[in-house]
Amino acid sequence: MTDKDPFDFDFFSERDFGDENDHLSASLPSLFPPFPSAWIAPQQDEKWDRRFLELARHISSWSKDPSTKVGAVIVDIDRIVVGMGYNGFPRGVRDDPDRYNDRETKYSLVVHAELNAVLAAGIQARGSTIYVYPSFGIPPLCTNCAKAVIQAGITRVVGYEPAVNSAVAERWRSEIETARLMCDEAGLRMTSHAEFA
Repeated sequence: MTDKDPFDFDFFSERDFGDENDHLSASLPSLFPPFPSAWIAPQQDEKWDRRFLELARHISSWSKDPSTKVGAVIVDIDRIVVGMGYNGFPRGVRDDPDRYNDRETKYSLVVHAELNAVLAAGIQARGSTIYVYPSFGIPPLCTNCAKAVIQAGITRVVGYEPAVNSAVAERWRSEIETARLMCDEAGLRMTSHAEFA
C-alpha cells in the first residue's frame, strides 16, 4: 500500500509508463486481440476466402455490362461484409445497352466494382480484405482501383488465379503490373486460389 495520493500527477512514475512518447503504444497490444490471420488455421482462411469470392461472383452478375461482369466484396477482420460493388454506371446515370456496347462511352462512364465497394464501405474498409471476381491478374485490380484500395486502408486483396484468354490478359497486363508494384510497396497481402469448376 502506498501513501501517495492517487490524484497527484506525480503518483505514476516513468517506471509505470516508460518513455512519455511510447507509453500508449506499449499498452495497446494487451488491449486488443490479434487479427484473425494470427489465430485462424490456413485451411480455414481458404474456406472463408472461397466463400467471399463466391459472393463476389454472385454480385458480379448484377452488372449490366454485357462483356465484363466484375464483383467485389470488402470484409472486416470479424468476417462481416462492410462493402459490396459491381461494375456499372454511377447512380442516376442512364445505363442504356447502347452505352455499354460502345466501348469508349462505357469506359468513360463505368465505376469499377472495387471502387464501388470501397465507396460503400467508407471508413469501415480500414484493415479489411477485398475479394474480387473474376481475376485478370494478381492483384485483381487496375491501377486506379489499387490506389483506392490502398488509400482506404485495405490490407489484403484476394482473387482466384487468373483464367482469362490471352487477349484480355495482354490488355490488362500493364495495369496489373503497376497495381502489383503499388500493392507490394504499400505492404498489401495478395492471395490467390485455384478456381474450382
